[in-house]
This record gives sequence, C-alpha cells and structure tokens, in this order.
Amino acid sequence: MQSALKALVAPTLTVDGLVGPRTFRAVQLFQRRSPALGGGPLTVDGLVGPRTIAALERLTRSTAPTAAAAQPPSPPATAATPTAGALQVSERQVDGVTEYAIRSGDDEVRFSYWTSNYRNYKPHNVSRHSGARKGLLADAQILEIGYSRSELKILQANALKESGGAFGAINTWDDQLVSWGMAQFAGQAGTLAALLAELKESPRTRASFSRWFVANGLDVARGEYPWRNGQTKVGWHVVISTRDGRTLRGNDGWKHARSEPRLLGAFMLAGNDPAIQLGQIEFWRRAFLARAIVKHVGKRADGSGGGAVRRFITSERGLAVLVRLHNWMPGHVATWSNRFIAELQAKNPKLDLADPFHWSQQLEDAFVTRVCDERKRVKSGSYDTLLPSTSRAPAAASCSRPLRGRQ
Repeated sequence: MQSALKALVAPTLTVDGLVGPRTFRAVQLFQRRSPALGGGPLTVDGLVGPRTIAALERLTRSTAPTAAAAQPPSPPATAATPTAGALQVSERQVDGVTEYAIRSGDDEVRFSYWTSNYRNYKPHNVSRHSGARKGLLADAQILEIGYSRSELKILQANALKESGGAFGAINTWDDQLVSWGMAQFAGQAGTLAALLAELKESPRTRASFSRWFVANGLDVARGEYPWRNGQTKVGWHVVISTRDGRTLRGNDGWKHARSEPRLLGAFMLAGNDPAIQLGQIEFWRRAFLARAIVKHVGKRADGSGGGAVRRFITSERGLAVLVRLHNWMPGHVATWSNRFIAELQAKNPKLDLADPFHWSQQLEDAFVTRVCDERKRVKSGSYDTLLPSTSRAPAAASCSRPLRGRQ
C-alpha cells in the first residue's frame, strides 16, 4: 500500500509498514485525487477498503497480497509493559511539599503537584518543574526541515513564547487533562495524540519515541477511544499500559498519566531530546501555522469573494498574531477575522474589502490591532510580547503567497 501511494501521490512517504499519520494522509490524498488519476470516485476517509485497494492495484498495475499471503491483521495497539529501571524516580520533601525527581543518565527533571491548601486545588496538577534544556537547536536545523525565514520568526515569536522555549513543559491543571510541549499540545482535544503519532512514525524521531514513551508504557493508536462524559471519539489517541496490567485509552489514559510521576517525567525528559524538539517544530508548522493562514475569510454576504488569511494579512507581525490566535482557539481565526473585516468595510465603504487587492498596510495594521485588543479583552495578560521579533514587511513567499497588491 505504501509503495503504491509513494508512486502515485506521496513521493516522500517512507515505505516501512508502519501506518501512521503520514500514511493516513497519503491515503486520503489518493482517495481525493483518484477520479483525476483514473481510479474512479472513492470515499475520502483514510480507510483502505476493497475499492481503494482495487484503485491502487489498477493504477500501479500491481497486486496487493491476498488474504492468504498477507500478514495477519495487527491486534489493537497496546502500549508496551513499562520497563523496570527505564527511568529512575525518587522523591523528597521540599518546604513541606513532595518533589519528584526523574532521571535518565545525566539528565534530570523535577516537579511537584499543587498542595491541598491551594485555593483552586485539584488533584495531580503540576505546580512547578525544573530541568528544561533550552537553546539546543540552531536556526539552520529548523530551516533544513522546510521553514522559511519568516516562518522561523513567527515560530520564535509565537510557539516558543508559549512555554518559554521549554519543549518538555507540562500542564495538567486545565480541561485538556495533559498538555505538553513548546505550544502546549492538548490532550483532550486530540492534538497531543496526533503529535505523538507523528513522532512515532517519523524516521527522525522514531527511536526517541520508543525510548521515552514506549519503554515507559505509553503508545498511540488510531480508532475509537473514550472521550469525556461517557462519549467516544474516533482518531489518534493515547494508549497506556499500567503496572497492574490494565490498558487505558484516550481520556482514561491521560487521567492516569496525570497521577504517574514516571510518565510525567518521561514527557519532561523527552522535551530535552533535540530530535523530539525538532519533531514538535515540524508538527507545529503543519498543524498550526499552515492551517491558520489558509482559513477562508472575508466573504461577501452572497458568499462570493474573500480568500485565505495569507492573502489579506501578509506581514510577519500580522501572521504571527493570527497564528497565535489559532494556537489558543482555532475557531476564532475565521469568526474574529470576518467580524473585523466587516467593521473595516463599514468604515471604508468605497473599498471592496472582500477583494485582497483593495487592502493596504494601514488596513492590515487596523485589523491586527483589533485582534490584539479583542484577545486581551477576553483573556487577561498581554498579547503583544510576541511582536518585537516580527516585522511589518511582507513575509517570505513560502509563508504568505500569493502576496496581495498594494493600492
């Protein structure tokens, strides 16, 4: 299947028999392009059923293994049994609070939980942690994985500010159950599981994923899993094998991870691994930056006009603001943009602001100011700390093309 996908639609796909997010997206891409390729219409669901297999066979003039010759189907993913001694965990009392130390070789992280006398106390909320290793990656390494110079500046001004540059930063106090990494990838929302699936599949991070996560009883799988309030979802999710032999999936797994110092320490230590850091950066570009700037905004009342965010907002500064908004609340990018474009249209009735070519730098600045002011209004704290490192000059074409005309 991967060989056929590589030949037809995904030339960079690794043929390794591991079906992760990249293979899943390649299947969807093939299903979407199948009519144009001559394979006939297919349901775009990422599932490799008989019709998808038949189309792959026909277009590559090859034959998939028969049921008799094929490998038996893999059982539902189960995390490996935690390896005894994979990490050393110790604890001590510091100012009346239990502090956990998790060590691997010469690398150590420490953290404690909130105490019961805290005014908003909840069990297993990480209070403070130390041991994050920052500044391990050079700009050249980030550019090598496909970032443009402007995207690098947006990354530095945005995601790397979210956790102060700590790739192992962990948060267990909000409704996401567990958030981790430079951009606080969210557990309950499914973003964290999607990131872990990418780390597991990528040749660059596969060994690190196995060392930090699989060896400590944590894995990922795709399928149905427990979500919240008795509901279930289908998608990438965490799979945790506990020391008492249970297998916990989805939200049940994240709830267990909160209470297990070894697992939280594994996340923190993984964040000190340069390969994992680069993997987070690569994922963030695809899942956050790229998605934010292609959202369609600015349609007229009749549904015509408008375009991708990157056609209206072309400066590094403006794109950084909207990517940061997407990082916090993805749905707000389109709704806020449409509201503020409508406000600017009312103030500029002689211009057609559904057409990006009618925009100017002055209009863009007014738009970005509205986004920043609204963000500060609905959530306390400054929203401008990211701006000094970005420019009002047009971003590199790879980030914001096609650039709009200026009038």
